[in-house]
Amino acid sequence: MRRLICLTLLVGLPCTLMASLSAPAAEQTAAEAASFNSLADLQSFYADKVKKTRQAVEAERLASLDVLLKKAPTSNKPAILLAMIESAAILEKADQLLALSDEYLRSSPAVQDAWNVRQVRFMAMISANRLDDAKAEWEKATQTIDMDAWQQVFDSAILIADGMLEAGRVKDVTELYKTLRSKFSFVSNLGDVLQPREAALKWIGKPAPPIEGQDLEGKPVDLAQYKGKVVLIDFWATWCQPCIITMPELIETYKTYNKAGFEIIGISLDQDKEALNRYLSSQKLPWRIVFDGKAWFSPSARRYEVQAIPATFLINRDGTIAVAGTPSKGFGPAVKRLLQSSTDKK
Repeated sequence: MRRLICLTLLVGLPCTLMASLSAPAAEQTAAEAASFNSLADLQSFYADKVKKTRQAVEAERLASLDVLLKKAPTSNKPAILLAMIESAAILEKADQLLALSDEYLRSSPAVQDAWNVRQVRFMAMISANRLDDAKAEWEKATQTIDMDAWQQVFDSAILIADGMLEAGRVKDVTELYKTLRSKFSFVSNLGDVLQPREAALKWIGKPAPPIEGQDLEGKPVDLAQYKGKVVLIDFWATWCQPCIITMPELIETYKTYNKAGFEIIGISLDQDKEALNRYLSSQKLPWRIVFDGKAWFSPSARRYEVQAIPATFLINRDGTIAVAGTPSKGFGPAVKRLLQSSTDKK
């Protein structure tokens, strides 16, 4: 007979009540477990459950903070507003986030705190396709640059540039990069940061070059097979540590958005197929991998002018390149915006 360990001192419930509560919960868990056919299905189910629970908690927290804000003394309101901005960002309530951040910025916060909030504010504007408003606000706030916050100022501009790139506004991005070169000439490695981004501009809005090669099952891979999808082409190799580091993010992005129309094509620049197979045996990738053993001389790598990896190209549903390189806030937000903008146009 099982012994029921009494947790009365920990949770304040009598053992009899704990027993009555735990049995149905265990039965529900068993029923859920029986419905899963794979680890991936189980993980996806519980990730979604955690997300929904977190959203419910944040919605309750935001409502409670709103009540507290109305009765709090003036000195406490900035801290409460910050907490509300955090919850609004998690809940993706762009309009409320913009209103709260505007109120917070009027409270004259420290410069670094102000720019941290502006970054979140710019992300909300970008998500709402208010790119011109974001750029105008950034320009107004950077008439003079406080050196204590120059990194946040620079990162905010890169966020706006990425949003414009996804909208195909290459000319505007080019001008913004010129502005950054002027305003941040004191940064020693500025060229190293901006040069790859400037070089990638030539790809934006152009039709994606064809992919040539076969996957690991010997089946030909053709971009035409992915017509109507948002596709990430990822040039990588098992010996490339930065490539391997990005894999968990790519896997999570794929699992989150695959059913909405997102796909990944991995193009391995490995020469050693055994090394590739060893990696894939320990890290399952849920997308197709193109391999020919030609490394840098792979026809696809040459068509995309790949000179360093990881090299990534995010392709819109219409077959044009939307992003060349890694977006500053990761692939998830970029993929989500492309999927959403594609849906809005239908």
